[in-house]
Amino acid sequence: QRRCKLHDVIALDQLASSARKQAPKQQTTSGWLSSLIWGSDAAGGNEEDEDDEAQRCVQDHCDVRALLECPAAYGPSLMHLVKALANGSTYPKAAAEEARAAFMLDVLTKMLLLNEGGPQAKDVWALVSAHLGELLLPLPHASPFAEHAVVNAFTLSAHYLSSGGEALSLASELLCLVCTMKDEVLQELTDTIAACLSKLLPIRADVTAASATAGPALLCALNARGVDAVLRILALCGQHGHKKCYVRGFELLGEVVRWGAVLAARHHTAACATAVLAFACSPHAGTEGAAHCAELLHDLFAAAASPSDGVAMTADERWASCRAALDAVAQLCRDASLPAGARHHATTVLQRAALSPLADFASGAAWAALFRELLFPLLSDLLSEKLATTDADETRVRASTLLAKLFLQRLGALSQYGEFVHLWLQTVDVLERYMTASDSETLHEVIPEALKNMTLVMAHLGVFREGAPLWEPTWEALARVDPQLGDDIRAKLNAAASAAAGPQQQPAAPAASTEEQQQPAASTEPQPTTAATEQPQPQPQPQEAAEKPAEQPAEEVRQAEAQQ
Repeated sequence: QRRCKLHDVIALDQLASSARKQAPKQQTTSGWLSSLIWGSDAAGGNEEDEDDEAQRCVQDHCDVRALLECPAAYGPSLMHLVKALANGSTYPKAAAEEARAAFMLDVLTKMLLLNEGGPQAKDVWALVSAHLGELLLPLPHASPFAEHAVVNAFTLSAHYLSSGGEALSLASELLCLVCTMKDEVLQELTDTIAACLSKLLPIRADVTAASATAGPALLCALNARGVDAVLRILALCGQHGHKKCYVRGFELLGEVVRWGAVLAARHHTAACATAVLAFACSPHAGTEGAAHCAELLHDLFAAAASPSDGVAMTADERWASCRAALDAVAQLCRDASLPAGARHHATTVLQRAALSPLADFASGAAWAALFRELLFPLLSDLLSEKLATTDADETRVRASTLLAKLFLQRLGALSQYGEFVHLWLQTVDVLERYMTASDSETLHEVIPEALKNMTLVMAHLGVFREGAPLWEPTWEALARVDPQLGDDIRAKLNAAASAAAGPQQQPAAPAASTEEQQQPAASTEPQPTTAATEQPQPQPQPQEAAEKPAEQPAEEVRQAEAQQ
């Protein structure tokens, strides 16, 4: 049995193009199918008999050139032949019939292309699209004929993508048909699907009213359903494809992510992130592959945060696309099936993206939602038993550091949020749980230090001050983490307050300087040092009396310096 290859269909397409040039545009002769079957001298049959003759023509002839070059294919008898071809290319009941059914499907596809732009083009398309839908959806399992049907659908999609204009909707419809096939059939055909996608992606779309950016037609010109279908097909290649299919699909995925700004503008970042996750969780990925996927998600985030010129997006739309990428990275951080190195790298990528200046446009409410919906659940999941591996402490150190750094980085925006006090206390509670969940010395050093820094920065900004709503609850929360932590923070705050008050006490400094100048003069009156070295019995008491006045101003100077 011959298995269909894409170049076979392309060869038929070239044959149809040459036949189109040679065949006349109109032919109304009835009974042309009879002449095709019985010879050019055969008498024409009645109009009522053409359905039967079309069926007999399809069954008895295997010469695709004779069918495609027949002049009457452009006449009113065209629909009879198309129907007969559709009937002859249904799913074969026996394996021996697959080759013939595949041949009929090829001829049907070329008939559609041959009559594009003709007076019956819409009728032919309606019949062929309905036939493909009835053919693809109920396919019970993968087979050479199923593969043939998928390739024909992609071949028509490639043609309509290249045509542009109204034909783009036809390409979207075909790709959606492929997506609606049974999952088990799609999984077995992922290699063929990846090969077909690699042929479609290089097709470029012109700048049209529907797409302000010239790029891959698959991403820039198809309607929303078509783009989602492409991304779902790509995800299947990563999730169920063989090693070769995975590698080819990953290359296609990198090309798709390169147009992340277009995907964000068309609200497809979430679907693309899902495809990336499928590749990251594939058995072929490993640590390196999952790490590459995390970097692709970072690229998606960056593209959504900084849209290209000419792409109009509101701040809320940009943030929604950014969140889709960040949520996907967080999924990699908590995926227990991934190697520990891949999860750690994902945590680093999440920190890099969230701290990036590209996301400075987000509001305080948006960042607060990120903490509630992404960070707090993520840190809770990382405390679960399924992730309690030998490297659990390193994971928790990375996670707690991420939370502390992001809080400090976005403190200005978060402090404007109406429920900031609750958010801050929840942050302290999460860090407390992390410290009590482990005996790690590193965590017991890192978390109190992080809380100390966060509190002091809030005090510097005026958010944490006496009388503020979070003043008393903060001290209570810090005491639960570490009783000594509150004392350390108070000492720092008092020292900062004393240092701030230091410049106000500077007018009293000249008086102290005058006193210092007078006191050393009095202390220099007795000079027994030289004489004492010459006498065998020195008298130490006058010397001690002289030293005491000299030590007093030095002590005052040290106190003044410490106060400053």
